[in-house]
Amino acid sequence: MKNIKYYLSAALWILIYLGVASVIGNVTREQIPDWYALLRKPPLNPPDFVFPIVWTILYVMIAIAGWRLCRASSDKKIIILFAVQTLMNWAWSFFFFKYHLLGFSFAWILALIGIVCWLIVSIRKSDRVSALLLIPYLLWISFAAYLNGMIWHLN
Repeated sequence: MKNIKYYLSAALWILIYLGVASVIGNVTREQIPDWYALLRKPPLNPPDFVFPIVWTILYVMIAIAGWRLCRASSDKKIIILFAVQTLMNWAWSFFFFKYHLLGFSFAWILALIGIVCWLIVSIRKSDRVSALLLIPYLLWISFAAYLNGMIWHLN
């Protein structure tokens, strides 16, 4: 049986990611009724309530992947890629929702997709579980890129 520190460290990663998600959600929430609601949206735009549900699930999965990678990987490139994609993910919401930089945030999320792809390919053999945990995230940010690009185009 694993010791308590093992499980506490995983829980701490999850709590940190959910804490950051909460802060980002508060910044985002302020923009929803005033700015975001007035934008023209593409036909596949989900209802607003979907986003916090999906992001909560994804942040738990990302946190577990990061926890696993930081515990097991001796490859600094992997840790740097994970950190960069995390910071880019967190920054995107500010570019899009707070600063309304639709074109810049679209380019940013495309770069994020590239880095997440690079990370998944880099870890697929050494930590298959973490790679699989990141695939739903990759799919969601790809969908988010579609939404961002279409909102930029329509507005």
